[in-house]
Amino acid sequence: MPTGLGMSEDDAKGGSYARSKTHFDLWLWIMMDLRKTVEELLNEQLIPELVDYNFSVKEYPKFKFQGLDEPEVLELGKLWLDGLKGKAVHPNADDELHFRRLVKFPERDRDELEEEIEESKSRIPEIGTIPEEPIDHDIDVGDLHIDKPIARVIHHQKWHRPLTKFERRVDFGAVEKNLNRIEDDTRARLKAILEKQRDRLYGSVEKAVGAGKINIRWVNALGLQFGVEFQSIVKEFMRTVFEMGRKDARTEIARARNRKQQLYVVKMPPKQVITMLEQTSFWIKNVTFDGLTKKIQALLLNMLETGETPGETLMKIRAAYDPYVGDVQKVIDQRQIEPYRIETLIRTNATKAYSKAKVAEFADPDLDGFVRAVQLSAILDTRTTDICRHADGKIVMLDDPLVERLTPPLHHQCRTITVPVTEADGQFESTRQADLHGILGDMPPDFGGDLDK
Repeated sequence: MPTGLGMSEDDAKGGSYARSKTHFDLWLWIMMDLRKTVEELLNEQLIPELVDYNFSVKEYPKFKFQGLDEPEVLELGKLWLDGLKGKAVHPNADDELHFRRLVKFPERDRDELEEEIEESKSRIPEIGTIPEEPIDHDIDVGDLHIDKPIARVIHHQKWHRPLTKFERRVDFGAVEKNLNRIEDDTRARLKAILEKQRDRLYGSVEKAVGAGKINIRWVNALGLQFGVEFQSIVKEFMRTVFEMGRKDARTEIARARNRKQQLYVVKMPPKQVITMLEQTSFWIKNVTFDGLTKKIQALLLNMLETGETPGETLMKIRAAYDPYVGDVQKVIDQRQIEPYRIETLIRTNATKAYSKAKVAEFADPDLDGFVRAVQLSAILDTRTTDICRHADGKIVMLDDPLVERLTPPLHHQCRTITVPVTEADGQFESTRQADLHGILGDMPPDFGGDLDK
C-alpha cells in the first residue's frame, strides 16, 4: 500500500486530506492496471494449458475480475478518507488486515506485514516510487498545497554551458540520478526476462532437433515466451517515470511562484496519457519480441536449407540475444558486448514519459496560464547530438501547435528535457518559427521530424 493512505508510519505524523485522496486515486489506478495484467497472465499462460489437459474446446474461457463500478469506488474512497480525516485510522497491521477484509482484498500474513511496516521506515525507494528531494526548511512556499517545503536547487555539477534563469529552478543532478536509477532497475529486470526466454528457447530448439521435429511449419509457429511479464515491467517503468515527471513539474512551478502560488491539487493523469503509456509498453514489447522472433526464424530456416549443424545454429541463436542482454564473456575491440538495443528503448522512452508528464502539468487549466512556454534544455546530454545542440535553449510557447512535436525525445537516446517559462519570469523572447521548423527538419521522421516541417 502506498504512503498517504494511512498505512505507513509517516501518515501517523500528520498529512493532508486532499493529498490522501490523490494517493487513493493513484493507488486505485495502479490496482486496476495490475488487475488487467493478472487477467492477461492467466488467460495467456494458465487457462489454455489447464483446459487442454481436461477438455477439447474451440475457444478457451476467459478469466476476468468482477467489475468495480464508480459508486463503489467513490464509497471505498470516502470510507477510507473519512477515517483519515477523523483520525480513526492508525498505521499498523491490524488496520490494514481489517481494511483488506472490508474491501475483500487478499489476506496478508500478520508477521510478514509487521516486518514490512518496520522495514518501510528505512527502505530505499524502488521502481514504482518517486524519490523525495532533499528538504530545505528555510524556504517559504506560501499556501502551495504540498506536504513538505520545496527543496532549494543547488547545482554542484559544472554543465557544458551556463544555466539560463529558467533552468536554475531545475535540479538537474537529481533528475539525472533518479532517471538513471529507474533505468538501471528496469534494464536489469528486462535483461533477466530475456535471458530466461533465451535459455528456454535454446532448450526447446535443442529438444526439437533431437526429436527430429524441426521443419518449416515448426519454425513458422515459433513464439517467444514471457511477453506478459516483459510488458508489465515496461508499463511499470513508464508509469514510474511519468509520475516522476509530474512531481518535478509541480516542484518547478512552485519554485517559480515562490510566495505567489495558489492551491494546486494533483489530479489523475488524463485518459489519453494512460492510453499512451499502455500503447507504448505494448509497442516496446512487440518491437523487441518481433525482432527476435524474425531473427531466430531466419536462423532456423537457414539451418534447414543449408544443412548447417544444429550446434552452429544454436550458437547463432544465443548470439542473437547479445544486443538485448549483453555478454560479459565476449569482447570486441576491447569492449564487452553491451545490451544496446534495450538501452536505447529504455533511455528513449524514459525521456518520452518524463517530458510528456511535464508538458501535461504545465498545460493544466487550473494553473490559469501561469506557465507560458517551455525551454528545451540539453544540459543532461553528455554526448549532445547536432539535433539537440540546435534545439538547446529554444523557447516554444505552450499554445504553439509545434510544442507537441518538439516535446522530447527528439531522437534515439535523447536526454533533452523541458523547463517551464512562467509569468513570474517577466519578459522573454520566444524562438522564431523558422528556427523551430529548422529543428523539425533535423529530427528523424519517426520522432515527429519532417522535411516539409
